[in-house]
Amino acid sequence: MAITGRTPGSTQVWITGYLVEDTLSGAREDGTQWGADQLARLAGNFCLAAYDPQLRGLRIARDLAGTQPLYYAVADAPGGKQGIVFGSSATEVLHAAAFPAKAHLRQLQRYLASGALAGEPDSLYQGVRALRRHYCLELLAGTPMRTRQVAYPDDGVVSGALEDAAERAQELRRLLLASIAASAGTGNAAVALSGGIDSSGILTGLRQARGASEPLHAYSYLQRVPQPPPAWDERPWARLAAAHLNAHLHEVELEVGEVPAMLSSVVAAQDFPFSSPVVLAQAKLFQVAASDGVEIMLSGHGPDLLFGGGDSHLALRLSGLIRTGRVLAAARMLPGAAAHAASGTSRFLAATLARVLGLEGLARKRNNPIEWASMPWFRERVAGETEEPATDCAPPREPLHALIHQQLGDSLGSTSLLHEQGNARFCALDNRLPYLVATIVQLSRSCRPEDLVSDRGQTKHLLRRALAGLLPEATLQRRSRIGFAVPVLPWLLQHRPWVEGRYRDLGSLPFFRGAPAHRLWQRLESGSPMAWSLAYRLWRWIVLLEWARRHNVRFD
Repeated sequence: MAITGRTPGSTQVWITGYLVEDTLSGAREDGTQWGADQLARLAGNFCLAAYDPQLRGLRIARDLAGTQPLYYAVADAPGGKQGIVFGSSATEVLHAAAFPAKAHLRQLQRYLASGALAGEPDSLYQGVRALRRHYCLELLAGTPMRTRQVAYPDDGVVSGALEDAAERAQELRRLLLASIAASAGTGNAAVALSGGIDSSGILTGLRQARGASEPLHAYSYLQRVPQPPPAWDERPWARLAAAHLNAHLHEVELEVGEVPAMLSSVVAAQDFPFSSPVVLAQAKLFQVAASDGVEIMLSGHGPDLLFGGGDSHLALRLSGLIRTGRVLAAARMLPGAAAHAASGTSRFLAATLARVLGLEGLARKRNNPIEWASMPWFRERVAGETEEPATDCAPPREPLHALIHQQLGDSLGSTSLLHEQGNARFCALDNRLPYLVATIVQLSRSCRPEDLVSDRGQTKHLLRRALAGLLPEATLQRRSRIGFAVPVLPWLLQHRPWVEGRYRDLGSLPFFRGAPAHRLWQRLESGSPMAWSLAYRLWRWIVLLEWARRHNVRFD
């Protein structure tokens, strides 16, 4: 859908389907004060465009957590005027601006290196910009378009009012249950359930909102053939949560033969390539739910970032104790932290030591080679590009909160939200994220580091306390973080002719320098942990090829 409008003055605006779920009730009349106070009062996940009568123009922003993407481009408008095209789909903005589909090479290099796409001012399409979290796009009469940072309000008031950890846990429970009830509304809502703490917490909140007698539906991706490694099997955990809450569990899987066609259809629905075929599993789950009449899908994204659920949070907390001389406290934390580390004990300890020595940034600064990529090709073309600094207004001073603040904008988790929204849009589902709302983001920032990563190394400590009594104790004590497990390596091995064809076609990309195919298969067929890692990298390249073909993307 495309809506054409004109602001008072000479700026023409094309709107390509942005999402507005809330209004700016009670906004100040003084246009210079517009921003954080208004956004912090809005509940939910949204992008909005608000007309300011004082300044005769539009201000466009994203929610506090940055859950919904928004893109814009400066294009020629009728009458020789400047046009600003903006919308929630980068591909739609590209088409509305009548730009050629050319890849932004620095962002392409970033994607190949890490799979990340979110958090940068440039998108993967040249000429299409991404409005970053904590930024506002202003289209005001008589002035050029500009983006400016929005200084969000200090969260000290929340912290001062809830000094006790038990009070903070109780407040988190209250806010979460209210957010789930508001997100579900009165529509036909279901939960995307993995069986972990986060999604199980959403399911229990929906049960609280709907009452004990109402039907409750959960959808979980549970692969049977080929079966993922036993440690990745979420079936017992999903069934435990569903049985505990008397929910009907819909078990979804993707048949091996469906994979190539599913990849093609999902790429067509996405703005950008994705780095993991987990996106295919999620797309199948959304399709099944939509065919069952589900209108609203509640997802459990957020706690791994907001409440210290990642290895990076564990390493930062432990290294902070060591660097400040609290060696005994670090020794007490170490066993629990190592047990909760998803990357394994050795990698976790190496990451912690790097932080203690201040070396964690060196790997990012080095121009590390990307397997099968021609680094000279990239150096020739990217060296002259200037990278816009991704600074934020008044980032938190506490290191753990500063890390969370940064990760909300540019982590792989925030990138995964781009693909989740693409899958939901394709299925006409309203995907909502009850954890990632302003009230819970602000509460997270008010917490002490030990509320998030406990003194015994337990991740998401505050969330576990908030959900105590609502979920089975076994779920509350879970250490693993799996999500939807897909057999990335067996899928490749069972589709060898298809993979070999795609691997040959990768030679059409000017920056691809692949090894001989027989060496690739030797490494994949070994079945080792390195083979699984290689499988993920190969999927990233195959998806890039499919994306470039589907959207006619050029790389010049």
